[in-house]
Amino acid sequence: MAEPKTIANALKIAEENPSKGTARQIINLSISIAKSKNEMDKSVFSLYKEKINLSDKIFSKLKVIGEALIDAPEADLREATKHLPASYNSLHLLFSNLSFGEIQTGIKGRCITKDISYRKTNNYVKQIKHPAIFATDGDKGRWSIKEEHIWSITRREEITLEGKALEECEASIRKICKEYNLDLRRAKDVSVATIRGEERRVKAAFWRKRLEELVTHKWFAEQEEKVKKQFNLKTVEELIDAPLRTFTGFLICCGCGKKKFFDIWGKAYISKVHLLEARATDAANRYNYRRTIEKKLGEKDRELAIWTNTVLKNYGLI
Repeated sequence: MAEPKTIANALKIAEENPSKGTARQIINLSISIAKSKNEMDKSVFSLYKEKINLSDKIFSKLKVIGEALIDAPEADLREATKHLPASYNSLHLLFSNLSFGEIQTGIKGRCITKDISYRKTNNYVKQIKHPAIFATDGDKGRWSIKEEHIWSITRREEITLEGKALEECEASIRKICKEYNLDLRRAKDVSVATIRGEERRVKAAFWRKRLEELVTHKWFAEQEEKVKKQFNLKTVEELIDAPLRTFTGFLICCGCGKKKFFDIWGKAYISKVHLLEARATDAANRYNYRRTIEKKLGEKDRELAIWTNTVLKNYGLI
């Protein structure tokens, strides 16, 4: 059992570091709570929790922050704290969703500052965790991730840079870009519209392949002919390329019903909407398809969101 002195020290830290104080005070309190949880017996920790005079909700959030930072190097933590918001709600949002390394990257990129609001913190966390799903309007690059063209690197005619020297230069630049979570791409003598068009073609091919894995020839062949005639479908290829209403209607009529549709065909539905978005020639239609995906993945179906991001990560697309 922890000695009274141990509890007294923890309570003193709590007194000197209020939950509504500076970022440094909130972090000190959070780490103290996490350490107390590890070091005190259960009954003693309960007594400490009672005496610290914080609501269960606030106490729980502080404990999560502390657990995320308890092993962080003091020098790195001290530097990061200078740029973190003085709000336990914002800090909890950051440290319950992002690693300390990701937060350091956000600080370096000026995405996380001591003045950041909770709303902007929430948006930033979503963009990091689901970059392809929570993209907003603007200049969109690879697979609808919002991008901003920051710099261009040029070579004067009299400067020679080729072979090994060119490779070493590129490797150095990529290393810096990686540190700040930026993308480096080789220059191409094509228009932005051409690049975007090619990206959409690649995306369409990718999601069609996922659909072919989920809605197979074998499964289609096993379905009743009267249902195929009802939707005027002869092959699984026609089903995959059909309008969304026909696609979902056929799957529902093949035995799953509306209630179980997303349990059975959720992955196929998300893949189909991604395919339609990639094939759409009108920007407004692409936006509407993205909103459809965001709405579905933003609902309680966390499993679909995890699957989507896992698929994209496995293929190096986010």
